[in-house]
Amino acid sequence: EKPEEFWSLLMSALERIDTSYIDFYHLHSLTIKLWDKAKRLGILDKLIRAKSLGLIKHISFSFHDDPALMNEIVDTGVFETLTCQYNLLDRTNEKAMEYAAKKGLGIVVMGPLGGGNIVAGGDKILSKYESGAKSAQELAFKFVLGNPNVSCAISGMTCINELNENVAIAETACETSRDEWLKLITASDEISAISDLYCTGCGYCEVCPKGIKPAVTFNAYIKKHVWDLDDIAKKIISQFGEESYSGISPESCIECGKCAKMCPQKIDIPTRLKDSWSKLKGLL
Repeated sequence: EKPEEFWSLLMSALERIDTSYIDFYHLHSLTIKLWDKAKRLGILDKLIRAKSLGLIKHISFSFHDDPALMNEIVDTGVFETLTCQYNLLDRTNEKAMEYAAKKGLGIVVMGPLGGGNIVAGGDKILSKYESGAKSAQELAFKFVLGNPNVSCAISGMTCINELNENVAIAETACETSRDEWLKLITASDEISAISDLYCTGCGYCEVCPKGIKPAVTFNAYIKKHVWDLDDIAKKIISQFGEESYSGISPESCIECGKCAKMCPQKIDIPTRLKDSWSKLKGLL
């Protein structure tokens, strides 16, 4: 909230992880509001100063907003790497990533598996592409790592088996040729309608005073209406309840809008929640 807090936050981070410098120091989850705040507080000058002192090796940012803003941030010339979402189902940042790469930035992709949605789609996703991939997971990484502007991808993993699978897939996905990747781009263009509702399940929207978790409903909606996985969708929405990890039914929504204000994807959550639920409740 104050310019001087930059230094206390940086020094406390160094102390907590017990190191003398941080390799890649990010301004996290930049939106237009946070970007304006960073400029107002003079944070860029402080980042440059911290790097000159050896406390930071590389100045970075992660991003959740309109690609035009990404270009503006890149044009400051301060940042060396960026992290943004990109996958088969969400290519919103593709042109901005290309622009950043031409400016010399390293590009780190988060959400290469679309919040798990691509893997959940399985063979139904795989069948939409002629890729030679043996699984939807492999297809997803071939698409992301085949993009010549991508430096690396980060994917959530919950066990050692998933780690081993990702490593094995990445070793071959990195060998995706330019022609192979362009074929995936063409196919993706043809089925772009599957991304009409893109929710990563980040959980930022879990601020509902009634206890609704919108991402749960959106997950079920995507399972049913993108991949025709009715059984999985039914299982998800059957778990709604007062004591449930999945939260309570979307029917309790009072349209206060608190959730929408928190959404990095700028989804009109109350409206999409009502629409999604109307198309799901017939499964019960």
